[in-house]
Amino acid sequence: GSSTVLLIGSGFVTAFLMMFSGFVVSVSSQVQLSTAALSLALIPTGPIALAEAFSIAANRTRRVAVITTIENVLRTLVPIAILLADGDLIAVCLSFAAVRFTALGAYFATDIATVRTLEFCRNELKRLIFIAGTFGATIIVASFNWQAALILLGYLSTNTETAALGTASRFLIPVTILMASYASVMQPALARLAGSPNEIGRYLAAKARLPLGAAIAASIASPFLARPVLELLFGPGYGDAAAVLNILALSTIPFCVVMIAS
Repeated sequence: GSSTVLLIGSGFVTAFLMMFSGFVVSVSSQVQLSTAALSLALIPTGPIALAEAFSIAANRTRRVAVITTIENVLRTLVPIAILLADGDLIAVCLSFAAVRFTALGAYFATDIATVRTLEFCRNELKRLIFIAGTFGATIIVASFNWQAALILLGYLSTNTETAALGTASRFLIPVTILMASYASVMQPALARLAGSPNEIGRYLAAKARLPLGAAIAASIASPFLARPVLELLFGPGYGDAAAVLNILALSTIPFCVVMIAS
């Protein structure tokens, strides 16, 4: 209960900061309103992370998989439907926020019994706030690191090269989602093997084979498929992003290992 209060509160704070940043970085009203709309998605994100962690600890990983999959499908199909209906960027951003709130509602609705037992403790909240800074700073630094290439290209290169990296990096999003889900599903089994390092090693080696094999296959196929796939999805002007996508495809090999090891 105390964690839920902290995460909802921090969601409102970060949403306000994101909304404020939209007015700082752009004078366009559409950008400002779109940023404000998208910032609303931050409010349910913290409680969703908590619900996922609880579900994993309670060995209810199937619920996480189902809700996450439905959310990702909606987050893809709803914006496409809005764009096909001549909707604007603001409507698309609002749809992202709406889907996030829907996912949070699904977690609450599928575990009403646990929700009813939530309790708030002021001392526990103070303790969480005290240690939250370390985790918050780590996530902020990691986020900057994830976006560093696009930020540097924005200052040091052309719009075309920035667009090439942005387009190619879209393919890493499903890889990241899949690997995060895969690693989460492994956690209950790892917890049971915590007292046996050798067993953990064998388990990790066995579970790493599938994503590692898929990453190697993608890296081999990328030089042959990257250009036609990019041109099919984004148009002939984005074919030159194939060189970037080939490098990013190679990066999925160590990425899969790191996600499992971490």
